[in-house]
Amino acid sequence: MIVLKPQFLIEMYDRFLVGQNAEDYLYKHREAFRAFKPERYRGIFRECLFAYPSLKSEEIEDFQAKSNMFDVPFGKSDARARYRFREIIGKPEDEYSPLSEIDYDLLENLADAKDLHSLVDDPKKWEIIHVFQGEFQCSEDTLGFDIGYWGSNHFSLIGDTIVTPLFHNPPLEGLHDLASSFSRLNEHLLFRSTGDAETFRRYYKSKSWAEEEFAEGEFCIIRVDEA
Repeated sequence: MIVLKPQFLIEMYDRFLVGQNAEDYLYKHREAFRAFKPERYRGIFRECLFAYPSLKSEEIEDFQAKSNMFDVPFGKSDARARYRFREIIGKPEDEYSPLSEIDYDLLENLADAKDLHSLVDDPKKWEIIHVFQGEFQCSEDTLGFDIGYWGSNHFSLIGDTIVTPLFHNPPLEGLHDLASSFSRLNEHLLFRSTGDAETFRRYYKSKSWAEEEFAEGEFCIIRVDEA
């Protein structure tokens, strides 16, 4: 998976909140989580490099007009990489449908990921990570364990709570209690073990403000390795 490096993600997120006149929440949120520097996050809840929906010019133009995050039109950038990405994964099959069981931002091998990384506009802004579901035997490259959706927007309980809260902002009065629940995060703002991740998953699901699973087990534990 090719994802935006955290420092560039945080810069865009901060500008987005300022544009939404949410500086006060941002300041209080960062103060409560001052022990957890968001620029260190190496998990799944980051802008991913997506392929173009097809190789047809009209569909590419439509994608470029609609694809954005934090009001940044990502679809208009990294054109060579997105075009090549579509060539690698082939003809669309029920494109971007959650029922298709196809992950359009995951690559099967490191060689293809390196190929695409060489084609992005600014390779310094992107990094390649390995993600594993159900494979918890750590290696020397393991960064830690995240919790969230395997597909879709790669929503992360960690990311949406203390890194770039977008969908379910924790109430300000509960931030300090919440911060204590992250005491076992490592230097990459990921959990050190599946046991620690499972403990937090249960804690998170008990909160009234939290994202809810549509089906049991949607919040899966994901091992993240450095490529």
